[in-house]
Formats: sequence, structure tokens, C-alpha cells
Amino acid sequence: MKADECLLVVWLTAVLRVQSTATETAQVLNQHLDYVVTFPEDPLQPIWDRLDSMSKEIFKDLHLLMETHVNKVQEDIGALNTKISALEDKIDSTITDFRLQIMEEIEDKLEIVKEIEDKLEVMEETVEEELSHLAWSMNSSSSSLASINTHLSHLEQRIVDDSTGDPDNCSLLVDKVSEVMNDPRFTNELHTENDSRPASTCLDEEEVRELKQAVASLRESPVFLPRDCSDHHWQHPEAPTGVFQTFPTMDPKAARDSWCDMGTNSSKTSGGWTLILRRRNTTWGLVDFNRTWAEYRRGFGTPGEGEWWFGLGALHALTYRQPYEVRFLMHDMERGYFEAKYSNFRVEDESSNFRLITEGFSGNVSVDPFLTHHHGRPFSTWDRDNDEWIAGSCSASNGGGWWYSRCHRTALTAVFPTSPNRDFRSIRWLDKGWLILDDVAMMIRPSGYARRFEPQS
Repeated sequence: MKADECLLVVWLTAVLRVQSTATETAQVLNQHLDYVVTFPEDPLQPIWDRLDSMSKEIFKDLHLLMETHVNKVQEDIGALNTKISALEDKIDSTITDFRLQIMEEIEDKLEIVKEIEDKLEVMEETVEEELSHLAWSMNSSSSSLASINTHLSHLEQRIVDDSTGDPDNCSLLVDKVSEVMNDPRFTNELHTENDSRPASTCLDEEEVRELKQAVASLRESPVFLPRDCSDHHWQHPEAPTGVFQTFPTMDPKAARDSWCDMGTNSSKTSGGWTLILRRRNTTWGLVDFNRTWAEYRRGFGTPGEGEWWFGLGALHALTYRQPYEVRFLMHDMERGYFEAKYSNFRVEDESSNFRLITEGFSGNVSVDPFLTHHHGRPFSTWDRDNDEWIAGSCSASNGGGWWYSRCHRTALTAVFPTSPNRDFRSIRWLDKGWLILDDVAMMIRPSGYARRFEPQS
């Protein structure tokens, strides 16, 4: 298009010049009529010739320009193709690396799954071994009971048939068997029969030895070790409240005396509670609760003789095996009795500083202090400060060990109040204002224990 425009401009210029020349010639002729000028046949022929040559030159330059442009475009396309090829190679390499990484991760996960499966197999074998051992223990215990029953039958027969021997030795043996079986009715029955007959003979040495072995085997069997007061209550719900021997860790050599609240005979569901804390302001039961970490872990005081603390180690041994509930019975110096319960109560191990877990609050106090302040907190004593109070130690300030935060909404191991001053740092529980307490019982039993006595459908 540019070449055509140039040709048109040249042509128009030539035409205008020819017209101008013709006009000037006509004017000259009009002025000098005496002269006659002869014009060539085509005065524009040189211009046409020039225009013909110019078009060829213009088209030649245009062709060269187009060839240059085409070559440049081809070079750019070649460079672009090179970049695209490099990018494709890089994408292929990335995809390959990603595929390899995924395969490696899948193989690692498969190895982990394989390890888990192996561990599960080992655990299954261990469980089977434990079940076999448990079955063996139960069979052994059954055999021991059968042996005891056989010897008791022999003993009763000797009592009927023989009238010589050492009655004191026989009575001692019968009392020992009755103690192991923990059945007062069994003891009463034997003594009743024994009292109604003359002095009787005892077993021979071989029978005594076998009976003692059976008693020892039954005593050491974990199947019959009562873990807490609920085990005693379940076996003998009519037994009175008092001190019973328990085995929180299931170790036959780690017996612990526990105060058991057996409830009332008219309501079996009210019993089975193990008292883990007892505070009462009497002249014969005062115990110092400002103790060390080791003492709170082990427990202190004497159940049934005033005040005591069950022990953090025993609490963990009980509550980590199954869910427990906790109950607080409290007496305010002026306002009377209050009760609070939690449907879930757990004390974790010492590596977590016996951290406390509580849920499911109910009772006739209006504030849940554990959920808002003590839940999830580790235990603290004056020599092991685990609270969140930066300015000092809650245990040292309040006295006694507890699951302190910053510092407490309840503190049941502090000192007793000396007056109804509700701002005094003593044994207290936050309600609508502080409850000032002079009598506290904290007790636990397995969650849902009362449902065991419901009629089976």
C-alpha cells in the first residue's frame, strides 16, 4: 500500500507540472502569436518511464524488507521452541521427581503400617498370653477353693466324729480360712457348730500343710484382690462402714488401709465409696497437711482416726484403669451442709505431675470451681511449685498441696478456719462468696457403680 501511494503522489505531481507548463506555454503563445511551438507526441513519457523503474525498485526493497522480517520471525519461533522444549523437559523432570517422592512416601507409610501390624500381632499374642495366665489363675483359684472346701468338709467330719485333739489349733486354722474368704457368715456358721459340740480334734500335719498352701495361693491370686471399697461393697453390700484392706496397684505386697463408706443396708446403691480425703476440726483428729511432694504422693494420716490423704500414686493407679466419679461432702461453719459431684474424675501419672481431669458437675453449690480453675492443672506442694502464679507459690501461701492454678477456687488441704471470716485463707469452696468449711469428705468410686444393682431386663 505504501508503494502505490508513492506512485500516486509522483503521478499527481507530474500531472500538475504538465498542466502548469501547458498553461505557461498557452500564455506565451497568446502573447507572441508570431511563434509556433511544436510539442512532442507524449510529453509525459519520461515520467512514465521513471515511474515504471521506481515501482520495480520499491517492490525490490519491499521484498527485501519482508524477507528480513520473515527471517526474524523464524528466528524468534526457533528461540521460543527451544524455551518450550526446555520447559517441557523441566516439567517432565519435576513430575518424575514428584512421582518418585510420592512412591517413597507411600513405601514409608506401608512400612509404618507393616510395623503397626507387627506390633498388633505382638499385642495380640501378649493379650492371649495374659488371658491364658488369667484363665490359669482363675483355674488355680478355683482349685484352691475346691481344696479349701474339701479340707473344710474333712474338718467338719473330724469335729463330728472325734473328741480329742487341740481345739485351739483347729479354731485358729478355721479363723484363718474365714479371713481369707472374707465371709462373716461362713465364720459364724463354723463357730456356731463348733460351740455346740465338745472340743474337737484338728487335722493331721499333711492336711494342715496342704490347707495352708491353698490359703497362700488364694491370698496371692490377683483375681481376688479388692482394688478399692467398691470391690468390698460388691461382694458384701451389707458390710458396715469402716476400714478395709485394698490393693490399688493390684500388687499383693502393696496393701493399703482404706476407709470405706458402705452406705445403708436399705439402699445398696449408696455404698462403695473410697474416702481419699478426710478433714474434720476435732481435738483428736488434727493432722498437718502442709506436707512435701513425696508425702502427698505416698499418702499420710490414718483412715478411721481423724484425718488422712489417700495418696496421689494410689489415686492414679485406680483412676487410670477405669472411669471414676468423685463426691464432696462439706459443712460450712454457719450455713450447714453442701454437696458437689463430678461424673468423671481422673489423676494422671507423676510424669504429668498428677494432672487432674474432672467433668460432669452437679450439686447444691452454685459454682463449679474445678472446671473454671482446677481442671487440667498439675498438683503442687510447697517444695514442688507447679502453679501459674508468677508472684509466688500458691501452696506456700495457702498451706497444703492441691491442684492450684492462680491460685484456687477451692482448697481443701489448707488450715482450718478460726472464725467465720470468709476472706481468711482456710479450707474453703467458692459459692456465692466463700464457704468456710470445718468438715470435709472427698470420696471416689467407679462411674456408674450404682447401676450394677439395677434389675437386669
